[in-house]
Amino acid sequence: MILYSVLLGAGTFAVLFIFGRPLFGAIAGAIALIILPLKISIDYKKRLAKFEEGLIEALDLIIRALRAGQPFSESLLLVAQELEGPVAEEFGIMFAEVNYGVSIKEAFDHMIERVPSVTLKAMAVAVVLQKETGGNLAEVLTNVANVLRSRFKFYRKVRTLSAEGRLSALILIAVPFVLFGMISLSSPGYVAPLVETEQGHRLIITSAIMMVIGILWVKRIVTIDV
Repeated sequence: MILYSVLLGAGTFAVLFIFGRPLFGAIAGAIALIILPLKISIDYKKRLAKFEEGLIEALDLIIRALRAGQPFSESLLLVAQELEGPVAEEFGIMFAEVNYGVSIKEAFDHMIERVPSVTLKAMAVAVVLQKETGGNLAEVLTNVANVLRSRFKFYRKVRTLSAEGRLSALILIAVPFVLFGMISLSSPGYVAPLVETEQGHRLIITSAIMMVIGILWVKRIVTIDV
């Protein structure tokens, strides 16, 4: 998604610039088309994170329902009714599929296609194995829930320890734009050759490409997968 955003923005900038649009107009158009796909990607990641956070609560609800004697399919409906957000939506879809005759394994496969969550995959493996081999599903899911709680606890600790690095990355990314804005306001003539000459335009394009590479590089350094 990031690659598509960058390519879309660069293509828009090139088209607008070639057809004689002002430099800042071309830059504004490119930024707009870069931000839109990135916003979709960010919203997708937020929904996935919200789903994973709510999955532990859903597991606890399913475990209580199983211990109370309800079948697994009915516990899915309970999650859809009692919880909110992406977890309730996805488990509601899964309950509908199971209710219409889809197997538990296929229903989990469909959910994982919609929500590619490592946490959900762990739950799906535990449930499918229990259905095939037998055993106490409530006890199996309790163990899965404990593992997932430990994982989230470790993830939050990593996020806390890496917060300084992420803040430093944001500052490094913002510095060139802030300096350019300050210099443009205080000494407009100083940056005029950069925005009014062909050589300056080439420097801006080169700098933009290098900034994108630097942003991706820094993001890769400060992002720690758990």
